[in-house]
Amino acid sequence: MLFNTQQMNLPELNFSERYQINFIQKKGIVFVHDFIRKKEIQLTPEEWIRQHWLHYLVYTENVNPISIQIEKQFSVQNVKKRFDVVVFEKLKPKIIIECKSPWIEITQQTFEQIARYNLSIQAQFIILSNGLQHIFFEYNTTSKQYIAIQKERIFQK
Repeated sequence: MLFNTQQMNLPELNFSERYQINFIQKKGIVFVHDFIRKKEIQLTPEEWIRQHWLHYLVYTENVNPISIQIEKQFSVQNVKKRFDVVVFEKLKPKIIIECKSPWIEITQQTFEQIARYNLSIQAQFIILSNGLQHIFFEYNTTSKQYIAIQKERIFQK
């Protein structure tokens, strides 16, 4: 069964392209087909954002799907956490993406969450996104600080 995003109260997101995301309904619950994990995932506002980023990475930026990990568990100071998306380049983490619901504001607390995650992951770039707003940072290894950057810096060809 096909659905449109307005029926599900999902906002149109701030991505330059529109992606074909496949929905499935089972027992009254809407799922989205995750083409990376090759399975159906229950559709939540956060998953809506994550699926757009996956489509953007693969279909707009030509990232190899094999280099993307989704919702993997890791430890930060012996506390188990789970990241949303990490993109690897030459087996090293390059980008970590934190996906929030469109109705959640991106704040300093959101930044601190992903910066703590990145203590373990050590990606060069971090992206904070609620689908409407996307904020990009690069970790400067010399100054040991995050610097706000433009998206193009991450996806240089």
